[in-house]
Amino acid sequence: SIDEARATQKGEREQITIGCEFISSLGSNELWQDNMALFLADHPDVNLHLHVDNLSEIKSGLVGGAFDAIIGCCYPPDDPTAQYMHAVINTVPMYLYARNGNPFLQTLEDGFDWCDFKDQEFITTHVHISPKPQDILVMWCEQHGFTPKIGTYTENQLSQLLEIKTSDKWLLSLGLDVLLNDPALTAIPADGGTYEIEVVWRQDAREIIDTLADYLKQQEPIAR
Repeated sequence: SIDEARATQKGEREQITIGCEFISSLGSNELWQDNMALFLADHPDVNLHLHVDNLSEIKSGLVGGAFDAIIGCCYPPDDPTAQYMHAVINTVPMYLYARNGNPFLQTLEDGFDWCDFKDQEFITTHVHISPKPQDILVMWCEQHGFTPKIGTYTENQLSQLLEIKTSDKWLLSLGLDVLLNDPALTAIPADGGTYEIEVVWRQDAREIIDTLADYLKQQEPIAR
């Protein structure tokens, strides 16, 4: 735009504001931060601002114009007045998490079938925050022959971590180093479960946002 061109002529740095879902920020080094750093190295005239919140808030921020793009485990925002671009920047294997003292863990030591989890309670995110975590939990459980018992709904993933550390419930979530290496948690690979991390931005976004998205799409996938 004319304003952007004038700012460049004056030596002002271009500003980009990104909204990040909390769980994606936990694993930012693995999921997207390396290529974001490459982008900044190649574009020294850009200032990048990152804001962390739950999925519903960052989606609202994108729709309302507060964010140029968002990163998270998300669908494109449900806004009939705007068109959105979205691209998968990483696919993450899923794990089942529980506190180390969860008594059900003792029954799993000699082997188990996935349907053994049918009587266990699970934690997931409120549907109004994001329907995707519950959709994936239900789909994964039904693939293994049972319907999940959902014992707790939370507003964000930070609350989920506190809940599993203080109860006997289970959480199906991303296989991120920050979770897998938590000494208070036991992690079990969830057979066949994966989660996609996306970058979402407006179709009419500035060219520099398209360029940033291209960098993010080149991130190396997580291998477990």
